[in-house]
Amino acid sequence: LLRFATLRPRSEKEVRDWFRRRKVHESLHKDLFDRLNRLELIDDKKCIVLVHDGARPLIEAHIIREALKQMKACDGVVVAVPVKDTIKEVSDGIIKKTLKRNSLWAVQTPQIFPYKALYNAYENAMKDSFYSTDDSALVEKYGGKIKIVDGSYENIKITTPEDMKIAEMTLSLRGIKK
Repeated sequence: LLRFATLRPRSEKEVRDWFRRRKVHESLHKDLFDRLNRLELIDDKKCIVLVHDGARPLIEAHIIREALKQMKACDGVVVAVPVKDTIKEVSDGIIKKTLKRNSLWAVQTPQIFPYKALYNAYENAMKDSFYSTDDSALVEKYGGKIKIVDGSYENIKITTPEDMKIAEMTLSLRGIKK
């Protein structure tokens, strides 16, 4: 059971129904339910929570250490790299706007938060029927100050066969063999 005061669902079915009423894609309810459940299992409510995507196995320890150092005076730290490509905002297949690349960053993981900031963001998101696949977006939406720490272009998300080839090449360049 989740302990989110009056907001808490008592079962996964209630979470699924909550998302159906809000027309959120079915697969997303499970993701949020799992995240909320894991967060609630943390005993030390004064701890720092590091959220990392298992599809990004190439993260390097020095980046994590730097992100942890930057946790002072903020509500979270995300690892990111400046965007290299030109990014277009598109609607119905038509370009609406070209975004200024110099202010855009591609956010990676880990994302690091004080427990209370992340917990409160989830609690508010449930109350407001807000969903995001990005934890920092939740904290940011509710007034959190999030810092950026330089990540690495090697910290790719492996989701396609092409990504796997790039990861294997990266590991080989690091001297790690299959």
